[in-house]
Amino acid sequence: MVDVSLFDGDDRLANYCGLAPADSPSDTSIDSSHSSRAGNKTLKNLLIFSCNSLVGTKNHFGRYYDECASRGMRHNRALKAVARKRLGVIYAVMRDRVPYEEPPSDADVEKSPVTA
Repeated sequence: MVDVSLFDGDDRLANYCGLAPADSPSDTSIDSSHSSRAGNKTLKNLLIFSCNSLVGTKNHFGRYYDECASRGMRHNRALKAVARKRLGVIYAVMRDRVPYEEPPSDADVEKSPVTA
């Protein structure tokens, strides 16, 4: 759906998808806490809705969702954060043309034997 070679980095791709924070100036400050309403809405919705299946899993993105929720993010905002993180991984996979490998969890790191 998107040629990643057209983008300088995953931040530009996130902006294209509408997942990058947008500045909304007020009288006294600039708030960048909300994602933009612009961008490719179909791609944005596809990314966010696909992340809904990751809620409650113990993989990398499921744990990231749990971290976001524990910081007080509501469900929709945490899903957008997971979608943004996942988009960065998708960008790297497509750019480097290498398969995605799940990073080990903290529990897996503690269980693995230490070699000297």
